[in-house]
Amino acid sequence: MQIKRFNWVRKPSAYEYAQAWKSQRANMIAGFQADAQAASSAFATAQNNLTTGLANLAAQMAVDRAQGTLNSQVASMQANMSGLKTGSSTEGVDLTA
Repeated sequence: MQIKRFNWVRKPSAYEYAQAWKSQRANMIAGFQADAQAASSAFATAQNNLTTGLANLAAQMAVDRAQGTLNSQVASMQANMSGLKTGSSTEGVDLTA
């Protein structure tokens, strides 16, 4: 008994294989480039956020330092003023003017 084969699905030609492979490679390359672009964008955003955060911290430290200096000067002036009111201390005050 002989078995007959029914070739219902034809095999693609060598040209069709090459075209399918070329299309598949182009899709893979586009996917890799999109992933690389997304990663690059994420790293750039992270670097930008880091820089901005460090700048904000430095600015806040400068403000705190200036505020501390100002507070100590105000406290010193208030102490001098309270000493003048009571008349107990004239140190550091020029009374000749």
